[in-house]
Amino acid sequence: MAEQADGPALNNLGSHLYQGNGTEKDIPGAIGYWIRAMTQGSRDARQNLATISGNIEYVESIIAKKLPQKTKVQAIIYCIGRANYLGENVEQNVEFGAEILKRLADDGFVLALCDMGKLEFRRGNIAEAVEYWLKALAKNSLDANKSLAKYSGDIEQVTTILSETISEEKKVGKILYCIGENYLNSKKPAEHTPFIVSVMHKASEAGDADAADFLGNLSLKGKYRGITVIKNEKDALSLFLKAQDNGYEYDVIKTKELEKLAKNIGYSSLAEAHEKRSLTRQAHTALSAAPDLVLEGWSDDESDSIQDSQRSHSDDEVERVEVNEESSSEYLPPLPEEPLTEVGVEIEESSDEEKHSAALPKPPKSHRKKARGNKGKSARGK
Repeated sequence: MAEQADGPALNNLGSHLYQGNGTEKDIPGAIGYWIRAMTQGSRDARQNLATISGNIEYVESIIAKKLPQKTKVQAIIYCIGRANYLGENVEQNVEFGAEILKRLADDGFVLALCDMGKLEFRRGNIAEAVEYWLKALAKNSLDANKSLAKYSGDIEQVTTILSETISEEKKVGKILYCIGENYLNSKKPAEHTPFIVSVMHKASEAGDADAADFLGNLSLKGKYRGITVIKNEKDALSLFLKAQDNGYEYDVIKTKELEKLAKNIGYSSLAEAHEKRSLTRQAHTALSAAPDLVLEGWSDDESDSIQDSQRSHSDDEVERVEVNEESSSEYLPPLPEEPLTEVGVEIEESSDEEKHSAALPKPPKSHRKKARGNKGKSARGK
């Protein structure tokens, strides 16, 4: 039985699980066996862990800590995901590394939650990023706190939002709105136009009334708070109605403006527009049909990354840029130089008997270099 097996036998069991020989591939199970084998002196188990993690010193430091077995396995898997994503002493495999980090995040591992937030933010999936950070924040993650503070510009406001008695979806929407506001309040908001529109659009979809109102004004006026898009009255009205549905209260003057806007579009009244919206619930949100943004002063390289069919333009012309999720991600603010979590994040895991808390060490900087020539290495047997 595995419970009574010696180091070499445990190593072989780990190798079979890692390679999927005669059974379903199980990396966590393999690592668990290799850890046990290594503690019994198996050099091959040590080499296997060194090969897949790229940093045996890190692995040994984790094994030496007084942590539950599950936490040790998670920490080493985290090291593997990180190494593959960054190419730290292993052949770089970004997709595989990201998948490992995602699985760990789905299992609630706090360091992976922080990392997945940053990776999703980089991909343009801002709502997903915020959700990951909030889950990490619930585990008292300083790194998640730092990320939310960095992009929202106001961690106190985020804390206030989290204390409100509203749905989790609306909390995410409000935080997304804070992120959009942060970039709107920058010195040159026009440089972040696609990003701002994308974030506000996601906030509106999550039920944030302020975001819907902002996008309504942007679509109605064309130029609003330092950014410019093509006017679209139909989209504007839909967004104003959406803002009202989500609790935004307009004063008498604004209501009269909306009444006039509804008639301009072809409704007999604002009430009719509300009625049709309530019946269909399919009204368009801001730029949902991807109307072109009107931006000035974009370089050819920047416009190429958004729209292959761009037109060359002179000082008297403007570039029309189509906005969608792919194009918006090209203009996301860059991640810090270190794309994953910072050193010293405190984690806490619990077992049935007791709770354990320890700061997981990061691989030292001297080891953070890409390895060459080890592609195709597999787990060694005895």
